[in-house]
Amino acid sequence: MKLLRGAISNLSCPAADQIEYLDGLKANCQPKDDSLPAGEWVDELALEFSDTLLAAKWRFEVFQVSEKFQKMCLDIDQLLEDKMHRSTQDFWTYESLRTSKEWKNLRELAMK
Repeated sequence: MKLLRGAISNLSCPAADQIEYLDGLKANCQPKDDSLPAGEWVDELALEFSDTLLAAKWRFEVFQVSEKFQKMCLDIDQLLEDKMHRSTQDFWTYESLRTSKEWKNLRELAMK
């Protein structure tokens, strides 16, 4: 649950903090041979959330997670799934993090 809460926290941060997090992630993961793709890793915010939600879902009942928290997680998951399947590459950029209404809405949802 701690990792899921961390992923939600990353989604709720201001764009500048998200970009700083992603730049740090990229710097820490980049192998010497540059075999990882260059560019902005904005989709990592979504992938991190999806992976941790998948691992935590079965614990919701065990840890008696509130229905409000469960609904928030499922709403975020649905929004991100829609974006992963229907958005253009423009959505997954630092510029979009800074200016997109969709990212603003996602941040607000993750702050609930």
